[in-house]
Amino acid sequence: MVPINQGWGVNGSLSRAFIKKNCMQRYLFICLLFLASSKSFGQLDDATINKLAVGISENFKKDSSSNDGFSPIKMLYANYHFFRAGNNPGYLTIRKLLLSKAFPNNQAIFKWLAPKVNKVFMQQYSETRNPLLIQYRTLYQQLSKGFCPCISIAAKSKDVSADNDFNTCLQQYITDTSLMRQHVQTYLSLGEKDQVAYLLGGMLYAQVNCETVFNKSMALVRTDLSKMVDESIENYKRGLLENTVTYMLKSHLDSLKEIFPTFAASKTILQQIGELYKDNHNIHYNLDVVFETSGFQRISSYMIIITPNKQVKLLGQAVYEIMLDKPLYYLRNLKFYPRDKMQGIEKLEADIRKSIPDEYFN
Repeated sequence: MVPINQGWGVNGSLSRAFIKKNCMQRYLFICLLFLASSKSFGQLDDATINKLAVGISENFKKDSSSNDGFSPIKMLYANYHFFRAGNNPGYLTIRKLLLSKAFPNNQAIFKWLAPKVNKVFMQQYSETRNPLLIQYRTLYQQLSKGFCPCISIAAKSKDVSADNDFNTCLQQYITDTSLMRQHVQTYLSLGEKDQVAYLLGGMLYAQVNCETVFNKSMALVRTDLSKMVDESIENYKRGLLENTVTYMLKSHLDSLKEIFPTFAASKTILQQIGELYKDNHNIHYNLDVVFETSGFQRISSYMIIITPNKQVKLLGQAVYEIMLDKPLYYLRNLKFYPRDKMQGIEKLEADIRKSIPDEYFN
């Protein structure tokens, strides 16, 4: 029998070496499942989490619409702009997690990932904004045992950006007189400007470390982020062909190769599609998924323009595959059928016109 205290890591987790050595054959499936899941979740180390936090922070700072701290709407858009579909670190990270099979969908990924990353971001952002959080971290930690319950109660009835009275919470919930004395002495030892910063530091600390307040800041991230990112993914896939043509016309070959690695073999087709833009500057793509597996989607895309009399004119049809096997979606097997090579043009144009909402033509 293995002693009960053997095999545990310093953080309380079973070591992989211990599991490999001691898993008996009848428990092999469970052991392998544990090892596989621990490897999948271990893909995001502290350095990766910090990089993601920095990315959210950069987008958070770009939002100059308000100065209301970690408001739910500001948190949502900072996360969305970082994780939305595209060749960026946030999106590529969630795609890698999805491809690892550790999570069934993006909703599950964000449920696990968003609180971790945003707590790091909020902590780092707060300490940069208010250095007293670093200087008096130990004191804030001790005080939080008393003021977190108070701030949490206030957060249930007030907006998270409301001006909660930090001192009132301390007086109501902290019974440790020596700790209160230390708090008062610290406050009185500071200059007027730093006294304000010290009290604001308490609120910033609460927003990150008091669960109720943190959850309120994260409310829209929890409910809306996954849906918004999924919508951005669909928009990204719908725009792949148009982006491919645009990159070719502008000779952005590096960007072109990212989303169409074998574009050289289809250069003639791309040039043929590009010719359409010489006379038609407002081309629309009417897409339909005609076949789908876990590895790719086959797309039929009708390239159209809207005439001055609000009718649809079909320019041609592109058929291609969107590959889903890598973090960044990419094109494969592009074919193009120009208008003069297609049959039943009038019926196709009528069907496409019916599929487009009337308000689109207004």
